[in-house]
Amino acid sequence: MPLHKSFSAFAELLLSNQGLAAIDRFYHPNIEQYENHQEPLKGKKLLRAKEEAVSQGVSDVATKLSDVVIVEQEQLVWGRMTITFNSEEVGAKTLDQAFMQRWKDGQIIEQRFYYAGVIDQE
Repeated sequence: MPLHKSFSAFAELLLSNQGLAAIDRFYHPNIEQYENHQEPLKGKKLLRAKEEAVSQGVSDVATKLSDVVIVEQEQLVWGRMTITFNSEEVGAKTLDQAFMQRWKDGQIIEQRFYYAGVIDQE
């Protein structure tokens, strides 16, 4: 399947608040995920467990993707993701981040997020 079709199916899951289903379907078992300059999370199971923990107590999630660039030949996707949410622990927040994904055989093998921090919603 061409990368633009795989990414579109992945994006549909994210935009409909099905992040765990997106991980299950589109993350490679040996994925490496980087956030800013932190040590990477390695492996789909670890990444999924972290996402499950983060989603506990979170509601009213809305995800927006913009400025997406897909480079089929290199199997790369670049873009911007804005996530607004309400958390029992920290209140209403917005996370605005740039991302890069490297795909292999229809799955994300490497993912990087770049952001300054989580912003309070006014």
